[in-house]
Amino acid sequence: MASYLISLQIARFKKLYSIGKEVIKPSLTAACNEILGQSVASKMIDIPLSNDTVERRISDVAEDTETQIIEKIKNFNSFCITTGRIYRYSEQQHFTYKYILRKVGFGDKIGIKVGGRTIDDL
Repeated sequence: MASYLISLQIARFKKLYSIGKEVIKPSLTAACNEILGQSVASKMIDIPLSNDTVERRISDVAEDTETQIIEKIKNFNSFCITTGRIYRYSEQQHFTYKYILRKVGFGDKIGIKVGGRTIDDL
């Protein structure tokens, strides 16, 4: 569980995955050793934070989040996706919305509008 929490923070701050093994783990171990003693510090050494592990943890969390969102959307009769002002709407957001809505089963029957204009017209 601890490796998931740390991996999530690495993703949130958009840091290289190697920071887990190279910086966070040694710092966490040293701090625990200083404050809580060697027995606790030795438990910190066992937290898996290699590049591959961090990547898998982030991927697991992303998949789980996607699954939860899709399941919630499937239970709605109707819904609205709201974005900020039109200049803030990005192509990446557009493809993300389309991807999620296709996964839910709406296919191409969806029209996303910003400022009264259909996204495909922007």
